[in-house]
Amino acid sequence: MNYNEIIRPFTLAVAKTSGYELLLEQPVLLDEKARRFLFDNIMSELGEYLLAQTEGEEIDALVDAIIYTTDTCLRFGVEPWAHEDPVYNPEDVVTEVWGLAKAFLMSGTLETQQQSLSFVLGRLARGHEFDLTPFVKEVAKANLQKINADGTVTLNEKGKVMKPEGFVSPDLDAVLAEIRNG
Repeated sequence: MNYNEIIRPFTLAVAKTSGYELLLEQPVLLDEKARRFLFDNIMSELGEYLLAQTEGEEIDALVDAIIYTTDTCLRFGVEPWAHEDPVYNPEDVVTEVWGLAKAFLMSGTLETQQQSLSFVLGRLARGHEFDLTPFVKEVAKANLQKINADGTVTLNEKGKVMKPEGFVSPDLDAVLAEIRNG
């Protein structure tokens, strides 16, 4: 479960827009603003997960949270740690990710940030009984539409990437049907 290569092109465009370098060689401690941005966006996605009316909406929320988390790992050079996956249990995903994200928000060392992010990614990825990688790829492909011709993206005042006019949303229901139909 390494989403780095799938998400990297989008992260590079955000980095170019924001004027920061990707710190892939040397991890750095995230400042409170970066931790808060990730925490707030994960919590927003968990809210969407709780309110989802369809399985496609649930998957969309989990995948968006995975993309926020992976983007953060790429931007700050944090390599998710490997760990054993607990048994899939969809009922506990919100509670567990909330606790893990809160631990990340409060973390004060690089080691605890790496560990927290790793567990957040692992738990989000196990939000369904099947591999979410095809869905991550579909959303990442759609996110490429957000990259301007000059290789930058348009950010709102909170730093969130905006969708351009004519943006075509990812078709997660089609991916789900493909998976279900073999």
